Amino acid sequence: DHTGQPVDEDVYSSTSPTINYTFVETGRYRVRLTATNCSGSDYEIEYIDVLDAPVENFVVASAISQGGANGTRWESDFRFFNPCTDSVDVSLVYQPDNVNNTAKQLSSYPFSLGPNETRVFPNVRDVVSEDEAENINGSILIDSVSASGCKVLSVSKTFNDTPNGSLGLFVPAMPVTSVGVESLNLTGLIRDDAYRSNLRLVNHGDSEAWVKITLFDKSGEALTEGKSVLVPSHSTKQINDVAGWAGEEGDLAQFTVLAEVQTPGAIIDGFATVIDNISGDSVMNASSFLDEPVIWLPGVSYARGKNDTLWQTDVWLHNPKFDDQWLLSTATFVDGSNVDLNFLFEEPDWPALASRALRKRLGIVGSILEYLGIETTSGYMIFEGLDGDSAPQIAARTFTSDEGGGTYGLHLPSYGSKDRLQVGDVGYVVGVSNSADTLTGFRTNLGMLATGATAEVEVTFFYPDGTQAPESWITPVWAGQLKQINNVFRKFGLGDETVTGTFKVEVLSGGDLIVYATEIDNRSGDSIFIPAQELYVNPAQ
Repeated sequence: DHTGQPVDEDVYSSTSPTINYTFVETGRYRVRLTATNCSGSDYEIEYIDVLDAPVENFVVASAISQGGANGTRWESDFRFFNPCTDSVDVSLVYQPDNVNNTAKQLSSYPFSLGPNETRVFPNVRDVVSEDEAENINGSILIDSVSASGCKVLSVSKTFNDTPNGSLGLFVPAMPVTSVGVESLNLTGLIRDDAYRSNLRLVNHGDSEAWVKITLFDKSGEALTEGKSVLVPSHSTKQINDVAGWAGEEGDLAQFTVLAEVQTPGAIIDGFATVIDNISGDSVMNASSFLDEPVIWLPGVSYARGKNDTLWQTDVWLHNPKFDDQWLLSTATFVDGSNVDLNFLFEEPDWPALASRALRKRLGIVGSILEYLGIETTSGYMIFEGLDGDSAPQIAARTFTSDEGGGTYGLHLPSYGSKDRLQVGDVGYVVGVSNSADTLTGFRTNLGMLATGATAEVEVTFFYPDGTQAPESWITPVWAGQLKQINNVFRKFGLGDETVTGTFKVEVLSGGDLIVYATEIDNRSGDSIFIPAQELYVNPAQ
């Protein structure tokens, strides 16, 4: 196990001269190898350090340029940053949707980035061949090579441009390794008159793979017996209205999708999107169960925004475990600027979750404003498992309503212990922008949450050509504080300029820091949540 002291004894036997065994968790393991024949037996004991499988490359699973429902037009942009001390060569390979791409001759777009350089492609059509550019639907494989093994970092957004601005969602670059997962758990999904939910599966392997899709209702009961779908190799499979595809005809105010990989050795990933049927805006829900006792959710709000908009947060809690009949937890909301303003959600108002069950808390912060004695607030939540349980799986969004009655907003990811920056760690916020005209373009806010002791942080900005802004900005983030810097470009004297680039955030002291940005469309007010990324070096290169 993780401490080097096995909790359960796992016995594996084989008559083959070579023994293969897969460890599903990293850590140090005590392994006893016993060999037996007709003359008796003997054994050896060794300690084995199991490390994360190296990342070979990355895949952005949504590369779109095509028409959508209700006359919409969906596009994808891509932003890249080189955090390395040496140059990195990048190749972008377009992988069409629902096609076996293993044996195909795929087009690629090569380019190079020097240290600290940023490259932005406003549209996926900029990186695919002319033959494919008319109707694009698939994924982008990001292959990057450097002498040091350092990998390029990337950010992507899939969006719909409207006369009143863009509506869209952040799409992460998925790491591709040689080890796949057994299942994906996607929760907080909706199917009714106001919303629909789509599922997008990604196959990183050389062979096609079967995936079994099962829907569960809020009580944890299976709604379907399971329906299998074939995902082609090095490709994606989009299932629109996944509930209807699975055979559910009625409304589902909340449900969960379990996607079980049925093909041995397959490397499958994916995500779901929940789409507002009126506005067309969508948020992404990833398979995000961290299996840790404590997790953090920044960006929780009940506050007024620009043009008198009201931003609030919905939260869904899910118990993804089949073997844990009741998951017990508490949750604490903390005001980001005043840690003394907090509220503990606990039983009986915070019920235990049965296996596979799902609970929603709409406008979760609005319900406690009277208790806190305030009218608006923004901050974060801490979810803690009780009696040895893990914290629940969380799906969340912060959103506002538009004049037409629809909603738009952003997905909030939850953070565990491995997602926080420690002393000496560096996080990069890639390819964000600022417009000199506050009525067009975008602006960027920076968020930093100190989940432990007070941290001292240095923030540096790099222009697209890799040059650094003349001065960095050093600031404390107090213990428990969620420090939000609206229009962070102003800190560097760039608030009145139209500029794009990348922020480097280094923890000088303290630690346990969560760093992210939100990039906001100045016309629509819609935003995407961009987590800071750490440098990755592939030791095999």
